[in-house]
Amino acid sequence: MNFKPLIIALPVAFLIGCASEPTPDMLPGGQPNFDTYAIQAKAYVAERRHYVTDDHVAEIEGNSPFEIRPKNPNGQAVLMIHGLGDSPWTFTDLGKTLADQGYLVRTMLLPGHGTRPADMIGVTSEDWTKAVNEQVALLKKQYPKIWLAGFSTGCNLALDYSEEHPDDVEGLLLFSPAMQVRTSLIKLAPIADLFVTWLRAPDKKTAGDAPFKYNTVPMDAIVAFKHTMDTSNDYLTKNKITKPVIVMMSQHDSIINTQSLVKVFDKALTNPASKIIWYGKLPDGKYSKKVVAKSDYLPELRIKSFAHMSIPFSPDNVWYGKDGKFRYCRNSASAKDVQDCRNDPDVWYGAWGTHDGEHSFARLTYNPYFDWQAKQILKVMKSGEQKPRASGIIEKVEPQQKGLN
Repeated sequence: MNFKPLIIALPVAFLIGCASEPTPDMLPGGQPNFDTYAIQAKAYVAERRHYVTDDHVAEIEGNSPFEIRPKNPNGQAVLMIHGLGDSPWTFTDLGKTLADQGYLVRTMLLPGHGTRPADMIGVTSEDWTKAVNEQVALLKKQYPKIWLAGFSTGCNLALDYSEEHPDDVEGLLLFSPAMQVRTSLIKLAPIADLFVTWLRAPDKKTAGDAPFKYNTVPMDAIVAFKHTMDTSNDYLTKNKITKPVIVMMSQHDSIINTQSLVKVFDKALTNPASKIIWYGKLPDGKYSKKVVAKSDYLPELRIKSFAHMSIPFSPDNVWYGKDGKFRYCRNSASAKDVQDCRNDPDVWYGAWGTHDGEHSFARLTYNPYFDWQAKQILKVMKSGEQKPRASGIIEKVEPQQKGLN
């Protein structure tokens, strides 16, 4: 989710009054098993979805919870929690990779997601926490060993659950964790929420939807996000995390204050198997051996920097990959930049707002290091099966056209 509009909109929020919209019925919880939950969630998405492509089936499937059962189970499971404005599609690539290694994989749909941004009006962080608790409880009926994977806001929810239920979780997989954001104006969100429904209202054509994520969210959702951010950041900065954890983040993330977080995580993660993967140039300072840095400037792939959303996706992803169906041209607020991005066959890729005066830019939607990253994730997850080995602070790995082996 992009927080850039906060910089402009929040200072004037107090001057604008907007009537609240009615809260829609959310997907109810309390299902007795995951199959029932998944069926009901898919029906809910199909009924309320504002479609933005001709492929309605793909939009329903990508925005609905899914389960992947491994052919050769290893007795462990992973619950994957998407981020603010995102969907279970975030984990479509990693889910397949982990299932191939014997893990039972499940994703969930946070309340208010998968349909249209207006369905997030009235949603609270407590709704999200309750949904996570229910899905973990269902999973634990069958699997005593559970890992939690989160993207962005999903990382906050995963860390919060691990804090409250430490014996329930084997470890954490954290993609672009959203525990600190770059704008201090997020502090004003609860007050602004009293006066406005939207910072940037959805346009009528798309209703704020993209195929597998929202392009805008209401103030209620920003406030809910802030609650998860404050809680998880407070815990992270005051405690040590002894469980195995792998964190993946990028230098040029336009949303998250990664420069601060990489240092916080380096101090907080004490398990010898834990690892922090950093895409870009590390901020000045000293780091432990668990920090691994990799270049995010890959001119042979026309990549200037890594985006917040790019880290979980494979170059082979059918929608977001190197040759995917969807080019994310919402790289800035400029209509000319968007048009140039759509028309340029040699477009470059980067984080939100990337410019260099020479090229047109789209937002990067995949990770060229996906295969290598998946191997690092599996090393952390399998650390309990063998004596963990510390890695060096810098690993030089040459990027390939379709990812790293």
